[in-house]
Amino acid sequence: MAPAQSFEVIGSVGYGRALRFGDSSPGAGVLWGIGGGFRPFPRIRVEGVIENLDALSHETDHVANMLYPRASLAYELSGGKLRPFVLGAAGAGHIREIQSITFPSRVEVQEVKETAFAVHFGGGVSFQAPRRIAIRPQFAFIAVPDSRSNVHFFNTSIQIGLGW
Repeated sequence: MAPAQSFEVIGSVGYGRALRFGDSSPGAGVLWGIGGGFRPFPRIRVEGVIENLDALSHETDHVANMLYPRASLAYELSGGKLRPFVLGAAGAGHIREIQSITFPSRVEVQEVKETAFAVHFGGGVSFQAPRRIAIRPQFAFIAVPDSRSNVHFFNTSIQIGLGW
């Protein structure tokens, strides 16, 4: 069973990829996040996290950034030291895209910003290191269904939770 911890501070770092269905991807880059959570039941975790992904594509001089504050619910499928889990979340995706277009006589820079509802699905494995530290490698897909730019995100990250 999970330790009797009530609250935790969460930090995460990883790699993410922005993708647009139907044309070229804005690219890939570093993901980082910070937040907090609590465990109301031994196998259920509730989290509030803000994540940031900076994706860069050198081939098309395209930069995409997503700031994603989210509320998550995680369910651990088993107890013990190694606990696989599934994760679902909802939040607001703030997307900023910058693309430079080169013409024979000039370079034009276009910037698009938007904030839209986003959902987050994923899973991973939670490993209880020392009693108050949880290490969670995870994989997730962030869909932004109402996005005008039609950009969605995949990410892999390592989340570390410090509980008390």
